[in-house]
Amino acid sequence: MKQIMTFLVITFISYATCAQSVIVNADGTHSTVIDNGTTKTIVNADGTHSTVIDNGTTKTIVNADGTHSTVIDNGTTMTIVNPNGTHSTVKKKKKKNHR
Repeated sequence: MKQIMTFLVITFISYATCAQSVIVNADGTHSTVIDNGTTKTIVNADGTHSTVIDNGTTKTIVNADGTHSTVIDNGTTMTIVNPNGTHSTVKKKKKKNHR
């Protein structure tokens, strides 16, 4: 029974990590994006959280401090235009087809 539970936990964790992307911020720190569909949660490098609202190829990030950023989706790489004019890059992971 313990082996089955261990297998299920590992399978669930590996499945859940397929939907995560990493943001390389303008200052060199990293943030993690947790994909929940049309709304995503960003866990920032300092521990705060931001929300991404998906409107297609242009997305809006509501930052933890209330400011907004714009995300331009270029396929496998996205560019974030930060409120202060700097840019961050998002390298998207390819989603696996689970059958």
